[in-house]
Amino acid sequence: MRKIIYNQYGSNEELNIANIEEPSPLADEILIEVKAASINPVDWKIRSGELKMMSGARFPKGIGCDFAGIVKKNGEGNTKFKVGDHVFGWLPYKEAGTFSEFVVAKENLTVKKPENISFEEASCLAMIGGTALIALKEKGKIAKNQEVLINGCTGGVGHIATQIAKTFDASVTGICSGNNTETAKKLGVDVVLDYKKQDVYQLNKQFDIIFDTVGNLSYKKAKTILKKKGIFLNINPTGLLDILHGLISSKYKIIMANVKNEHLSELASLSAAGKIKPLIGKIVNLDEAISALSSLEKGEKVLGKTVITNG
Repeated sequence: MRKIIYNQYGSNEELNIANIEEPSPLADEILIEVKAASINPVDWKIRSGELKMMSGARFPKGIGCDFAGIVKKNGEGNTKFKVGDHVFGWLPYKEAGTFSEFVVAKENLTVKKPENISFEEASCLAMIGGTALIALKEKGKIAKNQEVLINGCTGGVGHIATQIAKTFDASVTGICSGNNTETAKKLGVDVVLDYKKQDVYQLNKQFDIIFDTVGNLSYKKAKTILKKKGIFLNINPTGLLDILHGLISSKYKIIMANVKNEHLSELASLSAAGKIKPLIGKIVNLDEAISALSSLEKGEKVLGKTVITNG
């Protein structure tokens, strides 16, 4: 089978498409024919070695954590899925390797794909959807009719977080590029701010939750627009000060994606009900994937997720 691998941490030049033996699933695993896999910023952070504490030092390594595909084989004793089932799921950082024709995944990190979404859409759900659920529900304790600010409301995590917030009938203020205003409105954003022209601090408004999916809001300044019991959520902490805030402040939460079965199941239910739908901006095949990764890492602007497909 064909799979993108690398033999040491570094730049995209370390990546290559190799022909390797198809893996065999263990007792708690399933073999999946990958139909689609989506790209996330964490992919190049893992490849560069930035997250080696979590990804380990064993090589060769694969790349990619999100997948959607078809069950080809069950590990011994597994009964959750049948061969031929359409599924999606997530690989932990140490096992990353979904940019491939086949992948072995943990049975408990895989769920059935809703019939009303495509493989491409399903492949976008695990990482960004799991992150949004962890942030809003587990860390932010979102409740009905709250005021929520999402910085980067049309971005990867942001556009799913916006849709999840709307399931709580939240009033969502979203910050994005002026070019994405109409997309933000379609996602359900109630008040759309063009980050180049409008200042959220001039709204005379306070929020129950501020979710910074971009990483460019100052917590010190943002505290002025947080309600007394408000929570500031950050998925891109930078520097020691951010980490210290996360350790000592009950109002500041650093979000790490640790996707679990309950997140995947909830994302499947929300998708089946039509309450969330990933935006897809670009689709490439496996031969084009390394180039697509390089472009995104260099700052290519794509409205929606970039997805890698196999056939």
